Amino acid sequence: MLMPTPPTPPRPARVSQAMLYVHDVRWKVSARCRDFVADVQAMGVPVLLVLTKDDKLLQGGTSAEQHQARVKAAKRVKASLDLSDSVHLHYSVDSSIPSSRKGRRQLLRYIESLVEADGKEECRALLDGIANKKKEGAAEGAAAATAAAAAPAHDA
Repeated sequence: MLMPTPPTPPRPARVSQAMLYVHDVRWKVSARCRDFVADVQAMGVPVLLVLTKDDKLLQGGTSAEQHQARVKAAKRVKASLDLSDSVHLHYSVDSSIPSSRKGRRQLLRYIESLVEADGKEECRALLDGIANKKKEGAAEGAAAATAAAAAPAHDA
């Protein structure tokens, strides 16, 4: 008579070192979601906000109008979740949109980096570094735009 193999003991669960929070950018942030993200942050777990469905915000608008709608919606969600200074990522499954393909590649790179990190603090440093780099890039872009607007026009 064959004896059944004993069940394999469960592997011990690792403490989460980071969390991906996926939110439909068109929706308001509920109190329950806000509380959940606050609880996760209170445990010291860094949060990467992934905003979905931004391609559905302003269909038919110009590229500039769509961008403005994305920025406005992202700011609203980030403020509601108290993640204003953190990194976020736009994600869409529509592969025909170049920004969707870029967002997918970025998300995969971020996930790989977070998985390879050695704990919560390294994940936090990684996400803070990404956020700071994006802020610096935005500040440089704004300064260049201001300088270009202030430059005298040249006659051709």
